[in-house]
Amino acid sequence: MDYLFLQDFLVSYSLPTLAIAGIVCIVRLILKKVFSKFPKPVISYIPFILAIILYYAYEIFFVSKEVCFTKGAFYGGILSGSLSAIFYSAINKICKGKPINTNATILLIEGILNGYIAQDILTKTAMQIEKLLSISDSTLLEQQVVDTLAYNCSELSNTDIIHLARLILSGIKSIKKTWGLRGAIPPFFFYLHKKPFLSKTIVMQISKNLKFNAEKLRQELVSEDITFLDVKLNNTDGILVFINDLVNKDALGELILRPISICKENPNENSFFEMFLSPEKKQIFEMEKLITDLLLGNAILLCDGIKMGLSFGLTRFEKRAITEPPTSTVIKGPREGFVESLSVNISMMRRKLKSTKLIFENLTIGEFSQTPISICYIKGIARKSLVMQVKKRLSKIKIDAVLDSSYISKFLSEHKFSLFKQIGNTEKPDILAGKILEGRVAIFVDGSPIALTVPYLLIEDFQSASDYYNSSYSATVARYIRVISVALALFLPALFVAAELFHLQLIPLSFLLTIVNSIKGIPLSPSYEMFFTLLIFEILNEASVRMPKYVGMVVSIVGGLVLGETAVNAGIISAPTLMIIALSGICLYTVPELEQTFSVLRIVCLIIAGTLGAYGILIFVALLTIYLISFESYSTPLLAPFSPLILKDMKDGIYKGFLQEFEFRPESLRNKNKRRIKKED
Repeated sequence: MDYLFLQDFLVSYSLPTLAIAGIVCIVRLILKKVFSKFPKPVISYIPFILAIILYYAYEIFFVSKEVCFTKGAFYGGILSGSLSAIFYSAINKICKGKPINTNATILLIEGILNGYIAQDILTKTAMQIEKLLSISDSTLLEQQVVDTLAYNCSELSNTDIIHLARLILSGIKSIKKTWGLRGAIPPFFFYLHKKPFLSKTIVMQISKNLKFNAEKLRQELVSEDITFLDVKLNNTDGILVFINDLVNKDALGELILRPISICKENPNENSFFEMFLSPEKKQIFEMEKLITDLLLGNAILLCDGIKMGLSFGLTRFEKRAITEPPTSTVIKGPREGFVESLSVNISMMRRKLKSTKLIFENLTIGEFSQTPISICYIKGIARKSLVMQVKKRLSKIKIDAVLDSSYISKFLSEHKFSLFKQIGNTEKPDILAGKILEGRVAIFVDGSPIALTVPYLLIEDFQSASDYYNSSYSATVARYIRVISVALALFLPALFVAAELFHLQLIPLSFLLTIVNSIKGIPLSPSYEMFFTLLIFEILNEASVRMPKYVGMVVSIVGGLVLGETAVNAGIISAPTLMIIALSGICLYTVPELEQTFSVLRIVCLIIAGTLGAYGILIFVALLTIYLISFESYSTPLLAPFSPLILKDMKDGIYKGFLQEFEFRPESLRNKNKRRIKKED
């Protein structure tokens, strides 16, 4: 429908306004059916004029005359300006291309601005904007209109100013359309709501007027922990803005206030930047970026007569010391781990890889948190398509706040409802360095000690940092143990239940007699007994994790020894069931990164085993295998190098080869730079 313009004056969805909208729609349909031969502008504008008249009548008799005339001037200005524009466009058509009449344009601009700025400067502002319309560069035109409105409407917020600019430019462009069928009101409001002509990149530039800049900052920054300090640079006024608890006050005094105090000349744009010796300083020309830098903890300096601001990196806040991460302890090898500071984490990677090809690309995500994100990769090794895909997905994230890297991993995952991991993670710089050297892309999030990596292979979680610092033989044995442990954790409870319920002949006779003696007098069936024991184990696990460290140890000891022994002696559960669940739980934690995934799969497998027996387990394994074989993330198979079979990559699969054998990078990651060890002839 072409009635989207009604949204501007039907400001509330009350019964009267809905009635007006209904009447207008009915009139429009009647005109379209009965008077179909009438020109389209007549059919479009008669309902619009009727709607304005009905709305004014409603405002006068039921609301307030003052409100009515305030809004009436606005809509009347738009209507009269647009109709005048149509009239002059018709004349323009007849006169073969003469410019659109200036009075019609000014009238349209006045109608839009009426009620937003003072009446004494209304016509002046409209005339200033009308003169700008001769600018051919659309980007420059947009910026000039915003600057003009910002100067004349200092009491408005940046959002309101940009909205008014959108109204004006959309309306002007609309009335310049073909004069009869597509001029003015309906296209104007349609573009306003659906396709604004103003580009999304329009920003508020910093003005030369210090008073105007200061007022804008004070409007946006109303928190009491933000300091506005008036300063003098010789005879020129300036203002220093910073957040009290985020700025290093000693550095602020030494690097900014001292040069200001000894300034003997009025600064210009060149000397203003060069008079400060701070190593982390940069010029900013946009108001939004200036505010963003301030909220990150930087100090901001503005000077009267200079159309830019200076940002000084003087951030200081408490940081956690670099320690060994609790999830990746090693006997041999580096013990340092990432912390919650993005700058510290980047410096640790720079210390590991001293190369000009190590690239960091920064962006900010989160409407309220404004969380800095950094993409890390090695140019020439990581695929360009992979880097572009990661950047594209990150740019599409629209969220209130990013509090941890796990938020980002959810948006980076290609399969929304998959149970399996799709994004790798690590807390150790040496592991991350090894991964990006293979061709992966890393993502750092400020406030999180966990770095993300893509693409992810399932075999990564069966590899440990210590594997690369120990002998290949011990690393290979350790990896086989991890694979066997995960298989036991997943299938042992299910196989035990299936054997008890459906396949007693599979159990050796001596072991069967032991089981029969242990389950004598147990009131629960094998399935319910296993589920009950598993439930107790999960409760103890959650309690030990959530409780304070030392209390959690006590809970584990009491739960494992006292509660288990008491339950067996009381005849509630059998000893074999308790042993199997305990063994399954221990085996599951040999690969802690997969603990959550395989905990869910263990329960599913246990339900199938209690229902269908061993045949159900075989079907479950077959379906799970088919799913994993077909699973891809970022164009990389999850089960590589086993499916598809890549023999060269098997050197770092379950079998851990010698370092000299790692001549080429993994083919499963599809890198152009394949060689990583150059052998002598």
